[in-house]
Amino acid sequence: RPHCVAVIAQLGGGAMGLLDTYLGLYNLGCMAGWAYALFLAVGSLARTGGDLTRVWADASAPAELAQWAMLLEIVHALTGAVRSPVFTVFLQVMSRIVALGVVVVCPEVRTQWSCGLMLLSWSLVEVPRYAFYLNALLSPKGSEGTLYPVFWLRYSLFYLLYPTGITGECATMLAACSTASLAGALPGGWAVFLIKANLALYLPGSPFMYLNMVKNRKSAFKKRYPPPEKPKPAEKGTQFPPDGKGGRSTTVAGKQVIEAAVRGCGSEAAGKAADKIGKEKNWRFNYNKHYMAMVRLGCDSPSAALSCARAGLAWMNENMVFIAPSGETGPFHKVVSKTTGKFETGVVHGEGSISKLAYKVPYNGGWHPSSPKAPSAEAVLSGDALKAQAAAWAKRGIVEQDAADALCWTTDYFEQGKSLKGVYFVMVGAGSAMGPFPKLLEMGATVVAIDIPGCWGAGGPRPTWTLWKRLTETAKNSPGSIIFPVSKPQSACKDDEEMWSASGCDLMNQPGEIANWLVHWQSTIPADAKG
Repeated sequence: RPHCVAVIAQLGGGAMGLLDTYLGLYNLGCMAGWAYALFLAVGSLARTGGDLTRVWADASAPAELAQWAMLLEIVHALTGAVRSPVFTVFLQVMSRIVALGVVVVCPEVRTQWSCGLMLLSWSLVEVPRYAFYLNALLSPKGSEGTLYPVFWLRYSLFYLLYPTGITGECATMLAACSTASLAGALPGGWAVFLIKANLALYLPGSPFMYLNMVKNRKSAFKKRYPPPEKPKPAEKGTQFPPDGKGGRSTTVAGKQVIEAAVRGCGSEAAGKAADKIGKEKNWRFNYNKHYMAMVRLGCDSPSAALSCARAGLAWMNENMVFIAPSGETGPFHKVVSKTTGKFETGVVHGEGSISKLAYKVPYNGGWHPSSPKAPSAEAVLSGDALKAQAAAWAKRGIVEQDAADALCWTTDYFEQGKSLKGVYFVMVGAGSAMGPFPKLLEMGATVVAIDIPGCWGAGGPRPTWTLWKRLTETAKNSPGSIIFPVSKPQSACKDDEEMWSASGCDLMNQPGEIANWLVHWQSTIPADAKG
């Protein structure tokens, strides 16, 4: 044994730890046991002219030992010694153990043809399986570096040997159910009942195991022989900063910008919270608590909230990267600030009436499994009914009191005959399903809408100009107005569809043009515009 350990460690490059050495010896021992059982089984068939009824008697000793040793594979999966799904390993091993237990308890079935078929199938599939595991442990490339014949046998023999093995197991257990040995193994005939129940589990279990191997085979071949990588498109526009490993990690950047924003709150508590963020090892799954800490620290005061936002934006401007069409690459603010172009302006004014506006909230009693659909157009709350409902929500803790107060104030504001006429809102992502775009227009506001270019997907099943059709038609049927960026003068568009296709902008690749357009638009706001 010391010699075997030394040989395995040497073959593995001398860097194998105790766990790998143990697994190497385990796989070597199991492979040898099953190989010896296969040798004896083939010899038995050769001597008897292919008589399966003699196989178990001639080859069972090493097969039984190797099969009992398979119980350790459940332990390996449970402890994480190997990366195998515990349920699948348990199902695979225990189906064999139950079949083996039946043969041990019922000597009468050992001369069944099915018993010989079972042993032969097991040994034929296990020798290459353990050889594959051993080869993977010894190869510097892991499973991808295994010898191809071993790899192919591991992921191909199951096509034939799983069905033959399952047939042997089921036929053997079925034969055991009529034996006196099994009937007397447990009081009241419980052993027979349990074996029959186990056989019933083969109906869902066998397809699961077989298809799992088909899936594993496909995955293994794809990993070993991956399709050629498609050439990556040239980087352009807004990019995350390099992570020092040849990539642009969103996780690293996300962690660093939140750390900077939290530190920007300026308090001693903020400094400690920022230090915790810097030390966080598992940002992907623990980021939420740090976001909550940032929100709480920002709620300390208006200045803390503003300082937090400014610090985060400053980090983004300094660290995010922008690649201009000219090829110039550098910090976002430095490159984008050199942009001179801007968009043209499109405008659609609503034709709806501004008189007798009422603030309405869709409500049909709340969502319930028995009533999952959204409220109908007629199911709305307004006036005193809305204010009473807001008070009820606040009392029950469904909304904060200040949210209920805001609903009541808004209701009163519009009941006084007022509107949002002359009030301007800039909306990034105006077409979002949960955004306030239609409600703002309904109340007479002017929305400066920023969303994706309408030219995307041209000629395809879902062209994006349909988004701009929805936005502009919503505005036209309301008492409000929409202002939006277009790639050419609105007057140069021969029809609405051409205008919709020319509308919108690419926030990731045209941030400078968008900023310039917004600055220009601000200079055109009427003097009597409401704040």
